Amino acid sequence: MPYLFTITISAFLVFQVQPVIAKYILPWFGGTPSIWTATLLFFQLGLLCGYAYAHVIARYLTARQQVIVHLGLLVVCMLLLPIAPSEAFKPDGTGSPFLDIITLLTITVGAPYALISATGPLLQSWYALRYEGSSPYRLYALSNLGSMLGLVSYPFLFEPIFKLDTQTWLWSSGFVLYIGLCGWAGYNLFRYLKGTDTGLTPRAREKASTKLKPARLLLWIALAACGSLFLLASTNRITQDIAPAPFLWIIPLTLYLVSFIIAFDSPRWYDRRLWIPLFFLSITGIISMLYLDDDLGMIEQVIGFCSAMFVICMTCHGELARQKPPPEHLTAFYLLVSVGGAVGGLFVNVFAPYVLNGYWELHIGILISMLLMGLSITQFREAHEADDAPQTAKIGIPLKIGFLAIVLMAGGFLYRHIQDELAQMLTSQRNFYGVLRVRNSEPGTTRHRHSMHHGNIVHGTQFWHEDERKRPTSYYTKHSGLGIAIRQHPRRMQDLGLKVGIIGLGAGTIAYYCNEPDYFRFYEINPVAEDLARNYFSFIDDAEGKIEVIIGDGRIMMERELEASGSQNYDVIAVDAFSGDAIPMHLLTTQAFALYFKHLKSDGILAVHISNRFVELIPVVRGQANVFGYPSVKFRTKKDRSVARARATWIIMTHNQEFLTHRRVTRYMRTWDNDQPDVVWTDDFSNLAGVLDF
Repeated sequence: MPYLFTITISAFLVFQVQPVIAKYILPWFGGTPSIWTATLLFFQLGLLCGYAYAHVIARYLTARQQVIVHLGLLVVCMLLLPIAPSEAFKPDGTGSPFLDIITLLTITVGAPYALISATGPLLQSWYALRYEGSSPYRLYALSNLGSMLGLVSYPFLFEPIFKLDTQTWLWSSGFVLYIGLCGWAGYNLFRYLKGTDTGLTPRAREKASTKLKPARLLLWIALAACGSLFLLASTNRITQDIAPAPFLWIIPLTLYLVSFIIAFDSPRWYDRRLWIPLFFLSITGIISMLYLDDDLGMIEQVIGFCSAMFVICMTCHGELARQKPPPEHLTAFYLLVSVGGAVGGLFVNVFAPYVLNGYWELHIGILISMLLMGLSITQFREAHEADDAPQTAKIGIPLKIGFLAIVLMAGGFLYRHIQDELAQMLTSQRNFYGVLRVRNSEPGTTRHRHSMHHGNIVHGTQFWHEDERKRPTSYYTKHSGLGIAIRQHPRRMQDLGLKVGIIGLGAGTIAYYCNEPDYFRFYEINPVAEDLARNYFSFIDDAEGKIEVIIGDGRIMMERELEASGSQNYDVIAVDAFSGDAIPMHLLTTQAFALYFKHLKSDGILAVHISNRFVELIPVVRGQANVFGYPSVKFRTKKDRSVARARATWIIMTHNQEFLTHRRVTRYMRTWDNDQPDVVWTDDFSNLAGVLDF
């Protein structure tokens, strides 16, 4: 019982802390999907450190020494509680925040997390000593069950009920409980070892006959890395066109953990006759979804990619479970599994953004997983069979040739998909914030145009024919909510200059409205966006007034401006930042709107762009308007491909009655057609699941 409770609680805490900390730092670094993958990489590296620590002390210290050292370090870590990160770590708005995130997490939760993550392998080794002859590997399945409960409980219990600072105190209290349980398990082991010879270390007791060949060790790393790669690549794929939020991160991570639970609970759950055919069916499904991506809804994307990821992870982890060694190599096995997880995370977070110009890690992962399955099936036996034992079942040459043909065919389809994605692209650039591309369409015609894309979402279009080049398009046409807010602002009607703040640059289309003597300030978190807007579009260069681009998260930059020089006194503020297909959640909280109104003149206009396919944000924005007592109206334009006009929804908030009652404004107002009750998000409470539009 002490081992069962301690391992379960530790696993719960290990995975409960991940969404808690991610939600803390999400608004600090722009609210992009990469925040989660970077956070997850840190926790994979922390897990690696924890497993390395467990392996070292289990190998070189006696059992009693292990208990004393581990409990001593845990007590020291209590000095680092609670785990809330300091706001001193907020970024300065320049460069990639990847290293900033890793540094912040290391200082905030690094030591407690590494020690608590060591619990699984360490207590399993204690269990193997206490109950000789019993397999400790089912405790690994139990550990993953605790991890899954930690994840699933967060969006449905902890996030909607408790404030963020309360969540950190609850986790810190759980850490203290864990120390007590760990002491119970250590005491249990002490009592068993009383009067026995504990002078020998586990290393001295290892049997020479159980040594493993390097090829098998590399296979452990490769299988674990492949599962990790698929987890992160699938999560990126899902969130880039929807919205980055703990709710959508937890679904694939939970399925990833379930695959570990099933694979390691009992050998009978992983039957190659079932899972290998499902593996190839899933590969076919992923490739098909890549080609049909534009036509898939949110439900189809989430179910499709998550199901395929689960099957692929199940085969990787099932093959891994078949290779698990005798208990004397237990900590080394878990250490190499954690190395594999870190390798997969490093590939997606470090290698891919700076080497690949698109989200091609999913394509690479498909080919790697197929090759690994072939190697595991044809070249490696189960761990209980010696590497040099005669083959019990030969794999025929025709089957090997057929398998290779399938791999080559899949590679061909994946290569063609990449070529199709890059067709007509003038440029494709990737960094921490994602992939931005500029498409060149119908050159040599009157409809020749450039369009900026983030995933499948268009973030601006410009025609290049002389008669059309200076016309605003997409979400920013003259009769859009923002177009009306600027053109019909009383100061514009009196030929006075406007001061406008815009969160989000895109292709720079809004700069069309910047006349002499206007001043427009754009806040853009992604420096690549400014580069593309200036080099592949001419809206900024064509502007008659003054344009300034501030690189950094709009909310953080506005906070610093307020502290340094007070209100900017904007006549109009436009919130037009998008991560995936929706505004980042931290830009829609009560604290964010309070900041906007502090920077807005008393008769100013706040325009919030909420167009998207998957999230119904009208109740959220309307709720904030009611909190601050601002009249709010809705403007919606219909899609028209012939003039590159997108379906756009803007919500305008203002006390300016001259604007609200002007006939050229009222004729474009739309009635509220949404029956959902208002929703008020704060930095502590923001639940995406409640506003998903299925």
